[in-house]
Amino acid sequence: MPMLTREETKLLLCLRRLLTFWRSASGPVASLQPILQELRHMSETFTHEITQLRDDVAAQSTVIASATAAFHGLVAQLTAAEASAKSAGATDAQIASVSAVRQMLETNTAALAAAIPANTPAANAPTVTDPATSAPAAPQPDAVPAAT
Repeated sequence: MPMLTREETKLLLCLRRLLTFWRSASGPVASLQPILQELRHMSETFTHEITQLRDDVAAQSTVIASATAAFHGLVAQLTAAEASAKSAGATDAQIASVSAVRQMLETNTAALAAAIPANTPAANAPTVTDPATSAPAAPQPDAVPAAT
């Protein structure tokens, strides 16, 4: 039987200790169980929270779309009222207050419609490219050109 070097003997001793530790009831499997349970709990919590967030965003999108549609409807009604008043003989001075309200409503509707995209950071938005229409990527400065 060949003689083991000092380093090999130390390594063998460490491996025996590791194997003993692994086989013991308090070994890695038993000590990893609480960590695995916590990871499962965190995963379930994350899934629940992301679902709730998705539902909240969908509800907000519906509310924003409904409000914008309602405001557009009001603008259309005010525009029709202005036209009807003018055709009935009203002067611009007589319908100025209705025109002012309509203009403010149009401004607020445009601001509401623009608020979401304006306050959404572009860096967080996922980008999807169509491989059929996208240009090939520019070579990186430190990339090695392919052999021809």
